Amino acid sequence: MGIVLQSYLRDTDQALEGLLGWTKDEGLPFSIRLVKGAYWDYETVTDKQNEFSEYIKNLSRKYIH
Repeated sequence: MGIVLQSYLRDTDQALEGLLGWTKDEGLPFSIRLVKGAYWDYETVTDKQNEFSEYIKNLSRKYIH
């Protein structure tokens, strides 16, 4: 089993912890792929237009060097 998580979402850490705990408890093999997001460019433009630019600026500093 595997899943893709978008690494820039606020709740990714919590989702990952929950998934890891569940698969460990069930003894399931599991693979995880972290991605920056398929629609990153679109989302940054949309968020800036909706005045969420501080959130995007912080994400950009954290994930894009």
